[in-house]
Amino acid sequence: MSMEARTIIEFIQVLAAYTVCVCVAPYIVFHDLLREKCLAEKFILSVLIGNFYIINVVFAIFLLNIPTKGSLYLFTIFPAFVAWLRVNRPGVREFFNMLYTSLSRLFLGEAHFRTILGALLARPKKLLKDCSHSFFTHIRTHFLEWAMLLGLISFNIYYYGYQTVTKYVFGASDLTVHQSWINNMDDGVIFCNGVYPFGFHNIIWFLHKFFGLRTLSILRVFGVVETLFIYMMIYLLLRKLCKSRYLPVLGVFLFTLPDLYDFQSTMRYQWSLPQEFGMIFLYPCAFYLIQFFERKKEEMQTKKRLKEENRLYAWMDQYHIMPSTRSLTFFSISFSLTLAAHFYITIIAIILCFAIAVSY
Repeated sequence: MSMEARTIIEFIQVLAAYTVCVCVAPYIVFHDLLREKCLAEKFILSVLIGNFYIINVVFAIFLLNIPTKGSLYLFTIFPAFVAWLRVNRPGVREFFNMLYTSLSRLFLGEAHFRTILGALLARPKKLLKDCSHSFFTHIRTHFLEWAMLLGLISFNIYYYGYQTVTKYVFGASDLTVHQSWINNMDDGVIFCNGVYPFGFHNIIWFLHKFFGLRTLSILRVFGVVETLFIYMMIYLLLRKLCKSRYLPVLGVFLFTLPDLYDFQSTMRYQWSLPQEFGMIFLYPCAFYLIQFFERKKEEMQTKKRLKEENRLYAWMDQYHIMPSTRSLTFFSISFSLTLAAHFYITIIAIILCFAIAVSY
């Protein structure tokens, strides 16, 4: 097998593993909480929850001094399973009641195995059918927007992945240092050269340990993966700010053209670096801070109106947590992830948030 083909396969493996961990798994676990939200917010929240969870799981097992593959599987899967049970409690209870009834009927000879299997798979089939129908309906009604976005993603994969596929070495000297730190994590040592934001290293080590991928292979291709997520976050932030559906795609496309800027402004995006990884969480900071101010303003207006009508407490009783408080919580998670990835991104986040706060 040629090195180019092997690199492409490794890129697909790393992209699939990271996407499952930070998009698919969080969406399954928190399905009942996310299903009412728009597609953009489902994606952003899944990415935030997934990265936040993985980074802190790795910190936890190193803090407890048990950085083994078995403890990683246990600390990753068991809390996620418990969260899934609690969040989706009505559906889970209904499923297990159906399972108990079906097995009882099977052992009593009142039903055949195929009938029981069909009944048990009915809910997962319906869930998968509803998700597929919702996804393809969204694509059909926003076909041009999706086509432009997919074209933009394909362009970025080619542009940023070309050097990764054709050159078989690290593009930046920093990567040898980061690889050394991650290799030390294999030996049970974290912060081997002093305290440093280790969010990026935790993610790489997790992918290496959980899926059995080589650290060297992940570091070679992860830069393209994180860049795709960065541009998706930029697109979704612009989608929130722009009334037109097509201006966000144009804005992100202009951002990808290095000829409009200095070449070095986008050169680092093709490499796996903590600072660029932190940019995945920079734009959700702005997204949820804007959402917080919008919801807070709406809540204040509603409170004022209902107070005059003596219906304020009836309105507040419907909320366990106010929508603006939830937005502020997600903003806090985003901000904490910038600090976990690289403090330079946190500085940019402070400036960005200050500008948004002043504008509101």
